[in-house]
Amino acid sequence: MEENESIESVAATNEETFNDSFAEVGANQNLVLGIICSLLTAIVCALIWAAITVASGYQIGYMAIGLGFLVGKVNHFTGRGNTIVFGVVGAVMALLGCVLGNYMTIIGFTAGELNMGYIEAFNSFSFSTVFEAMKENFSVIDILLYGIAGYEGFKFSLMH
Repeated sequence: MEENESIESVAATNEETFNDSFAEVGANQNLVLGIICSLLTAIVCALIWAAITVASGYQIGYMAIGLGFLVGKVNHFTGRGNTIVFGVVGAVMALLGCVLGNYMTIIGFTAGELNMGYIEAFNSFSFSTVFEAMKENFSVIDILLYGIAGYEGFKFSLMH
């Protein structure tokens, strides 16, 4: 009997300790800050991606992987999340960053071809025109790289 009571006592103590730890971590979470910071990271990474791609003349798809990693890490660091919602935010922001990187790259190449300033080209073309050009340049490898970026955004948003 005493051994069963001892096991039950230890189990109750462990459960209480776990619940206290989980509540403490949950209290430190900040989803709004995670969303804002991961969105800003996705935008900055997309702009860097576009600038490097336009300057080099090469579409460097592997930048999507770095973007997903950074977005996820920033989301985790700033949001301090431990729930699936943070992972989903990281994945969505990483995918958004990939699309924006390609979008800004098309604008950059178009500006260069037409001898326009970047802002002038950005203001001159409709979203549908740029997305049509993106569709024409989209390949199977882009799907793979976007998928990896989304996965990394998800995974690194939750890593401890």
